[in-house]
Amino acid sequence: MQCKLLVERLQITKVSTIMPKRSNQFQKLVTYIAEQVAPVGATVQESAELYEKGLDAKVSREVDVLIEANGGMATIRIALECRDRSRKDDIQWIDDLIGKYQNLEVNQVIAVSSSGFSQTAQQKAEFNRIVTMSLEEASETNWPEQFVKLGIGMVNQHLQVIKLLFVTDPPFQEEIAPDDKIYFMSTHPPEIEMEPEVMDMKSFVAKVDLHILNQIKKYMSSNMLSIYKTLENLGKDALVEWPLSVSNLQLEGKQADRYEIRRMVYTVLIRTEYLEVGFKNHLLSDKAMITSATLDPGDGNKISLSVVQANGSAEGKLFVNKSN
Repeated sequence: MQCKLLVERLQITKVSTIMPKRSNQFQKLVTYIAEQVAPVGATVQESAELYEKGLDAKVSREVDVLIEANGGMATIRIALECRDRSRKDDIQWIDDLIGKYQNLEVNQVIAVSSSGFSQTAQQKAEFNRIVTMSLEEASETNWPEQFVKLGIGMVNQHLQVIKLLFVTDPPFQEEIAPDDKIYFMSTHPPEIEMEPEVMDMKSFVAKVDLHILNQIKKYMSSNMLSIYKTLENLGKDALVEWPLSVSNLQLEGKQADRYEIRRMVYTVLIRTEYLEVGFKNHLLSDKAMITSATLDPGDGNKISLSVVQANGSAEGKLFVNKSN
């Protein structure tokens, strides 16, 4: 079984990015949004360190996301702090941010919460010139035109070999049997005596089948969006012919005659099943749309997916997090 996310692909590069030291999934989402909405030429740094001013000793403070842009006479710094919690953030977090940034050289502090803020937290943030942003669930009635409506689902693929053709020289006229022999002819110098490896047809086919099916799975995974352009296509069976050129292989017939195997042609039946997964869409102000879902492939691991579309960007980004 193979699981594949079906989303529209979107891209633009606006800013340079410095790799983070420490981060979490929600912080990564906010960093990506900052990259897309920041001015051209700005630098976005995740888990940045700033030093407090007015102290003899260097004391560093970690900033979740730091945007730096050239403001003409000086560098403009915008700090973003991120929290991913199930409950609304209260006034305590705002108090912590006021104390944290009292001696840091930043022009603006933005607090981003996944669950929103209490009324007192919003009031105190506004009084102290801290901008608050939170995720708000998007519905059909307030859907912004600049964002694409996405769906998230799992595609289960089942591959089955239904035919295998051997192209030999000379042509093999007999019916191939499971106990027929396949010889792997060594490429050693003729003066060195060495017996070739031999395998019965059933074992050989089982071994090659696995290799071929893995190749087809990789191909289908890499070309999923071009092969299945619509959801309707996912419900259709497909037959794939997969040729495989080989060398140094011989097939032994009933009369002990040897036939050089030049090529093998597989015919594989591919059945697909599309399973729609429950997902949610959230707006971060007018800056971005976040589509998220949790998948359960059935292997004991759960996969959390988030697709982020930033306003004004021609491409979104997929974030994947696996957990037990």
